[in-house]
Amino acid sequence: MLNDEDNFQIPELLAPAGSIEALYAGVSSGADAVYLSGRKFGARRFAKNFSDDELKYAIEFCHSRGVFVYVTLNTLIADDEMSDALKEMLYYYTIGADAVLVQDTGLLKATSECIPNLTLHASTQMTITTTAGAVWACRKKLQRVVLARELSADEVTSIKKNSFECSPELEIFAHGALCYCYSGQCFFSSFLGGRSGNRGMCAQPCRKKYMLMSGKRDKFSGFQDLVNVPAKGEYLLSPRDLCLYDRLDEAVLSHVKSLKIEGRMKSADYVALSVSVYRKALDEIKSGRWEKSPVEKEKLNFAYNRLFSVGYLLGQTGSFLMSYDRPDNRGVFLGTVVSCNKKTKRTHLKLNGSLEPQTGDGLSVRLSGSDSDDGFILRPPYSFESGEFFFISPYSLRKGDRVYITKRQAVSQFASAVASKDGLVYEKIPVDVFFSVEGKNPVVRGSLKLFGKKFETFYKASFEMADAEKRPVSISDLKKVFGKTGGTQYCLGEFSADYKEDLFLPAGLLNELRREFYSVVEKKTTEFFIPDERDIAFSKENIENYVPGKREGKKFVKTEKNEKTEKIEKCEKNDNTVKLKNFEEISVFFYADNIESVKGAVFGGCRRIYFEPDIDIRRKDAIEALLASLKKASEVCQKNKVSLVWKLPRIINDSYLDFAASIIENLPRYSELFLLGVMTDSFGAAYALRKKNPDLKIYGSFGLNIFNSSAVCEASSLLSGVMLSPELSERQIKVLIEKIPKDVSIETEYFVHGAFELMLSKNNLVESSVLKKTDLLHVEKSSSSNAHAKVSSIASQKTSKKESLKSSLNEPVADNSLADDSENFAYAIRDEKGGVFPLYTDSYGRTYIYNSVETCLIDSLPQIIASGLFAISIDGRRKGYNYAEMTVKSYLKGIKAVKSDSPGMYNELESLKKRLQKISSGGITGGHFKKGV
Repeated sequence: MLNDEDNFQIPELLAPAGSIEALYAGVSSGADAVYLSGRKFGARRFAKNFSDDELKYAIEFCHSRGVFVYVTLNTLIADDEMSDALKEMLYYYTIGADAVLVQDTGLLKATSECIPNLTLHASTQMTITTTAGAVWACRKKLQRVVLARELSADEVTSIKKNSFECSPELEIFAHGALCYCYSGQCFFSSFLGGRSGNRGMCAQPCRKKYMLMSGKRDKFSGFQDLVNVPAKGEYLLSPRDLCLYDRLDEAVLSHVKSLKIEGRMKSADYVALSVSVYRKALDEIKSGRWEKSPVEKEKLNFAYNRLFSVGYLLGQTGSFLMSYDRPDNRGVFLGTVVSCNKKTKRTHLKLNGSLEPQTGDGLSVRLSGSDSDDGFILRPPYSFESGEFFFISPYSLRKGDRVYITKRQAVSQFASAVASKDGLVYEKIPVDVFFSVEGKNPVVRGSLKLFGKKFETFYKASFEMADAEKRPVSISDLKKVFGKTGGTQYCLGEFSADYKEDLFLPAGLLNELRREFYSVVEKKTTEFFIPDERDIAFSKENIENYVPGKREGKKFVKTEKNEKTEKIEKCEKNDNTVKLKNFEEISVFFYADNIESVKGAVFGGCRRIYFEPDIDIRRKDAIEALLASLKKASEVCQKNKVSLVWKLPRIINDSYLDFAASIIENLPRYSELFLLGVMTDSFGAAYALRKKNPDLKIYGSFGLNIFNSSAVCEASSLLSGVMLSPELSERQIKVLIEKIPKDVSIETEYFVHGAFELMLSKNNLVESSVLKKTDLLHVEKSSSSNAHAKVSSIASQKTSKKESLKSSLNEPVADNSLADDSENFAYAIRDEKGGVFPLYTDSYGRTYIYNSVETCLIDSLPQIIASGLFAISIDGRRKGYNYAEMTVKSYLKGIKAVKSDSPGMYNELESLKKRLQKISSGGITGGHFKKGV
C-alpha cells in the first residue's frame, strides 16, 4: 500500500470515447480526461468517432466539466495526405483540444513547425520502450509518451526516474484489450487483407484460429513434412484483456502521469463500468483506504472480458497472458450442465463458486465439443439447492455444456444510471455566487475552480428590477434560485449579496437570470482553451506554405534525386512497359543473421550487409560472443569490399541499449571490426548512440515506419539512411522521393524480397501454447497418429537439448536455440485458409511471425529504379547460403537487364521471378507496391 511516497500524486484516469454516448459515460463516471478521434486519420476508423461539429461540442462539454480532451491522429500519413492532416491538426487546435496523439514522425515534424503551440503526445504506436526513446520524444516537443504495453513496472519506473534530461509525462494502459504484437510494429492485417493497423483499419487477424505446426527446413528454408503440434487451444494469437484492478496500487507506484482504459470500439456501458470502478479505486488509494473488492471486479467482468491478466507490466507472461480457447467476450462462468430433461427442459447446473444467477441475466451456453454458443434470458421459475441450480431451458442442453452470464441486468442498470447522472458530471462543480445591483440591473459575479485554475465571471442583466410594492425578492429567495442547478454540471457553492432586499423581479426573469449566469460561467471556462486568433492565423499561413525540410517562401525546392528522375521518362508507358533513359545505378543491400547467409549474399554481389546476430546479453560472455560474430562477418565483407552494418534487434530495452552503447563507445579498440555503422528501429536508440559517438553512421530499419518525405527529413537529423515503410505503393514512393529537399542528405531503401516480419511479440508462442509432455503422452494414448508420436519424440529431444544448453550457459534459453539443430527443426502456424506462417523465437523468447508467402518485386525493378531510390533490400534472415546467393544474383541480373533496356527485358525479369518463386517459402507476393494501404 501507499504510505509516505514523496510527492505522490494519483495519476489521471483516461477514458475512451468512440461515440458521444461513450463520452457522456466516461465523463459521468469520473474520468479526468478522455481520448477520441475525428473521422479522418484515427487509429480506430471503424468506431463511430466524431464529426467536426461533434468534436467541437465534445471539447466544450468536457472542458466545462473539468475534463481534458486528447484527440488521436495516430496513423501514418502519406505525402498527398499531409496537407489535409495538418488542416485537421489546425482544426483541433482551433477548437481547444488539450493534446493530439501522433504516430507519424513526419506529421510530428510538420505540426511542430506549423502549429508550434499545439500540445502533442506520442502514441503507443511509436513503440517507445527505452528511456532514450522517451527523452528523444520529449526533445521533439512531445509532452507525453504512451509507453509500449510490453514494459514491466520496473522498466516504467526506471524510465520515469532516468528521463530527467527532459522529463516527459508517461502514460500506460491499465485496462482493456491487448495486442499480441508490439503496437506500431504489426503488419499482419495489412499483408493478409490490405487493412493496415498503422492506417487505423486493423481487421484483428490475431483473433482468428491458427494451428501450431512443426517440420524440417530445406536448403532454401522452406518447410518439409509439416505436422500438427498439439496446443492448448486454437486461438494462438489472442491475448486476454488487461486488468490492473487487483494490483492497482502497484501500478500507481510507477509514478506515471496517466492510466489509460482501452476501448474506443466498446459500448457506453463498458466505459461507464470500467471508469467508475477505477475512479473509485484511485480515490480510495489516494485516501489510503483501498482494498480490492470482489463486487467491483465483478462489474469489470460483466463489462467485457476475455479473461483478465495483469499483463507484462506486473509480470504475467506466457499462457497466463493468452486466451487460447476463445477470442471474444466470455462473460462470467456460471457452471456446468449435469443433466437436462429432454421433454420438460428442466436443467440441472453445477454452480462454479458463489456466483448465483438472477432474473433477467443473459446466459450463454458453450456447447461441449463445439465453438458455437446459444443464448437466452433467464426467467422464473428456478431454484437453488446447495451449489446446484435448477431452471427451465428454452432448448435441450447436454451434459458438460458450460454456461456463462454475459449480461447482468442489475449491472447494466448501474451503468446506465452512472452514465446519465444529473448534469452528466461525476461531481457537480461548486460555483461561488455574489449578487448585487447596479442601478436596478441585477449583477451576478461567480467564482469557480477547474483544472487547478480559478475562473472569475461577471454577468449584468439587460433588464431592471422594479421597486417592491408588496413582497420584495429576499437574499434567501436569490439563494434558492441560484441553487436550482438541475440539468447542469454546477452546484451552488457559497452565496453572498450586497443587496437591500427592496426590489422585485418576476419568477420568470429570476430563472432567466440564473440560466444566463451559468451559461456565462460555462462559456468562460470553455473559451479559456481557445487559442488567440493571431496564433491561428499564423499557423494557417505556415500550413499553406509548408514543404518538408528547407523552404523558400511558397516555392517548392527540388532535390537532387528529383533532378535525376527528371531525366528518366518514368511514365512513358506503352502496353504496361516503362522505358528508362540515363539509368541511375541502384544498390542491393542484404539483411542477414548468420555467417552462411552473409557469405552467400557477399559472394552473390551485394554492396552492404545489415548483420543482426541474435545474442542474449544476459550471457556472461555476451560481449565476446557478439564481437566474435561481428568479426566473422567483418572478415567476409572486408575481403570482398562489402560494407557491414551491425543491426540491433527490432525491439530493445534500456539494458540492451546500454550494452550497444558500450560497444559503440569502444569501437576504436576493436580494430578487427570494419563496421560502416549500426542500424536500429528506434529513434531513441539512434539518439542515444549518436550522443556516444557523433561520427557514427546510423541507419533506420522498417520499424521506424517512414511513410512520407517529412518523416525522411526528420530522420535525416540522426540517420544516414532509412528503409521506407513496406506499406508504401509505387506512386507514394515516387512522390516521397521527389519531395525530399536537396539539402537533405539521406539514403532511401525499400524492401523488395524475402519473408517479411508480420509480427513481433514479447510472448513465446511455442513455449506458452504447446501442450506439455504429460499432455502429449495423453494425446498419443488416445490417437494412433504417427504425426503426434513424431511431434512428441521431437519435443522430447528438444527438451533434453534445451536443458543441457541451459546448464552450460547458466542462463534461460529460448526455443530458438534448438530451432537450428541437426534436423533444422522449425515451427509455423497455419491459418484457416491453409496459409503457413513461419515462426522464429529469439534468444529472449520473443516470437517473430513471417508472411506465409515471400515478397518478390523483381518484375517491378523498372518502376523501382525509376522512383529514385538509393537501394533495394533483401531480407535473408533465418535463411542460408544458397538462398542468399541466389536472390542477390537474381536481383543484380534484373538490374542489369533494366539497365540494358533491351526488348527482352521483361521476359528476363519474368524468368528471374519464376526462378525465385521456386526457392520462396509458400510462394510469392508483390506486397503493397502496386496498391499500397
